[in-house]
Amino acid sequence: MQTLMGAVNKDVQFIGLDNSDAMLGRARTRFERIPNRRWQLHNVELNEGFPFENASIVVVNLTLQFVRPLYRDTLIHHLHAGMRDGGCVILVEIILGNDSLFNRTFIKLYYEMKKRNGYSEMEISRKREELENVLIPYRVEENYKLLRKGGFQHIDMFYKWYNFCFV
Repeated sequence: MQTLMGAVNKDVQFIGLDNSDAMLGRARTRFERIPNRRWQLHNVELNEGFPFENASIVVVNLTLQFVRPLYRDTLIHHLHAGMRDGGCVILVEIILGNDSLFNRTFIKLYYEMKKRNGYSEMEISRKREELENVLIPYRVEENYKLLRKGGFQHIDMFYKWYNFCFV
């Protein structure tokens, strides 16, 4: 808990990485509203790697699934190499289940939730097509294996909702 409590310290620096200028712009707007915070935003392509240094907490939020599988090992190794002792990685991903019936059901329920929240059939369909062959999810066990291979020893899932997983 000591490491997580350090996040309230004003000496903490936030570093945001994305390959989308639009997403970086949204993050910039949010950070600018927080006084006395140090932050940096970088436009990077994680398939090409990024040198992580002295990181206490890294949140990989719905990101790894967009990194080509060929480069995921390298990214996880870079993450581990750049972590401070006692640091942690929070990985949030869309995952595949072990049963295709559950996978289809979770996706259906997710789309129904999007409809209840005002998304049209056209918007949902367009987004699904945009992500096809770009978003490549792993099973939970595959993510665990990837993290272990990258050097992480203590791994556990702390939340799962439909086909979203927090490790």
